[in-house]
Amino acid sequence: MSRTTGKAELVKAAEQAIAFQIDAVIKTLTKASGLKLTDLRADGGATRDNYLMQFQCDLLNVPLLASATEELSGAGAGFVAGQSLGLFNAAEAASKLRKNRYTPMMDALKREELLRGWEQAVHAVQA
Repeated sequence: MSRTTGKAELVKAAEQAIAFQIDAVIKTLTKASGLKLTDLRADGGATRDNYLMQFQCDLLNVPLLASATEELSGAGAGFVAGQSLGLFNAAEAASKLRKNRYTPMMDALKREELLRGWEQAVHAVQA
């Protein structure tokens, strides 16, 4: 940061921090479980942020499917209610919800550079 850092740079940094933290958690989980992440699914208000979704996808280097339905909790409750009344199959109905698909576009060198920078920043703050 410098005196010329503006609002746009701060917002971008905040969005990237979210993605870097999710990246760290997912890498920890995949390492501990021995499982390989093949794609990521996202829901909630953050899915409205195309920049964040693409950046997250790029950092993890896997496709990301973001629900186009923000209030997925309400939709889920409706699906369960509909299934309990025998109106439809909840899993089938949920699979028909619209999703936005993001595919990784960042090259490996850029990704590694950004991840190294994040790790250095975290270590600097912890020191």
